Amino acid sequence: MNELNFKSTLESNAQFFADAALNYFEIFSGKKLNGNYGEVVVKKVSKIQSDKILSISYLGMVFGEYIISVSNKFSNQVFADFGEDNETIEGCLKEVLNMISGKSISHLGNSYQKLTITAPKVINGSLALADLELGCVVIQTDFGEINCYIYIDRMKLDLVSSYNETIDILKETNTQLGDANKKLQEQQAQLVHQEKMASLGILAAGVAHEINNPLTYISGNIELLTSYVEAMKSIINLYERLTQNIVESVSVKKFIDYEEFNQVKEKEKIQFIIQDTAKIIEESRIGIEKISKIVLALKKFSKFEDGKSKSINIADEINDVITILNSEIQNKGCQVKINFTKLPKLSFQSFGLTQVFTNLIINSLDAVKKNEGLINIEGFTENNDLVLKFKDNGAGISPENQTKIFNPFFTTKNVGEGTGLGLAISHGIIERHNGKIQVMSELGKGTEFKIQIPIPSPQ
Repeated sequence: MNELNFKSTLESNAQFFADAALNYFEIFSGKKLNGNYGEVVVKKVSKIQSDKILSISYLGMVFGEYIISVSNKFSNQVFADFGEDNETIEGCLKEVLNMISGKSISHLGNSYQKLTITAPKVINGSLALADLELGCVVIQTDFGEINCYIYIDRMKLDLVSSYNETIDILKETNTQLGDANKKLQEQQAQLVHQEKMASLGILAAGVAHEINNPLTYISGNIELLTSYVEAMKSIINLYERLTQNIVESVSVKKFIDYEEFNQVKEKEKIQFIIQDTAKIIEESRIGIEKISKIVLALKKFSKFEDGKSKSINIADEINDVITILNSEIQNKGCQVKINFTKLPKLSFQSFGLTQVFTNLIINSLDAVKKNEGLINIEGFTENNDLVLKFKDNGAGISPENQTKIFNPFFTTKNVGEGTGLGLAISHGIIERHNGKIQVMSELGKGTEFKIQIPIPSPQ
């Protein structure tokens, strides 16, 4: 491999390593670092000096090393939520380096077949390197610098590069690298989840259509049956009055059959049937109205979102979700209380708010105990913001998990019960509305999610 190709290999892998470093420092710590990358530089380095130096080697068809250096101030601030002692901080640094190198080695491994990594080391002070040629990137963050270095053993690399097939794989991987780095994990998760939601929308539309067809003629038949029963009641009442008049005006002895008629009427409970029929019809009418509401909610839920602004009633949107989830709510024996304070119709872009409400209510249902659950939903406007609160009396979320719940694939549910995407997707949807979602929780007492979305100015 010539000098230019070797430098290009170092540069591309150094940039990938730096991208992974910033990404996993943020994911693990739960903090937004607001990193800015410096220029990728290839240079000889004899010594690295820093408060904390993280080193991990990789072995296989090629040999090399990943190195990160940060200050004590950086590591103490970034991992403050985990503890302040040196052992805890170093444990966090090792865990992050494992994640970073695991991601980076998979990229390098695509080019150089199977590679393995050693255990991470934390060195305090300095690390001697004997003038090794490294790919270097400095990331400036709100908490200080992250210095990223990658070393690749050139002799082994030259041997590997002699195989044309390996060279082709390397070129193809480097070509795809730019596109791959643009796809964040959360965006990939959103695509998967949105596809599922689109399929659910198609299913909901089909169900709504299939229910609505028989519902139309059932509703019509109930109305017709109501008129029939009223007509029958009128005739029967008239018949009874006429019969009574005839009986009273003629000798009773000549109307022995009339007594038998009364006995049959009592035996068959004709009067009860007439009264109960009206009650049955009214209950059927109420049931049809409930089904109609479900169909309407399903139709609204199944509409494909076009991303255009439209006027929506937030209270109606949430009530529709509760209608759809009514079976789950009833099965859990959970109470849902709603308090909306003068919520006007608002114009929002039509993406995802219903999905957010669905995710939050389902999470609350999963968290509360059977027959003891209470979900309070509150909505109001404040300082030109729409504010929504979803509060339950469920199990609560531990402090360490509260910083992770919006990360893609993070879940506290049992295997097979949750994908870990619901809150990550919800967080992304709220951000797309220029809003924010916060969590407040206490173990054993419950959880509250607070959503704030700026109210768009009238067009």
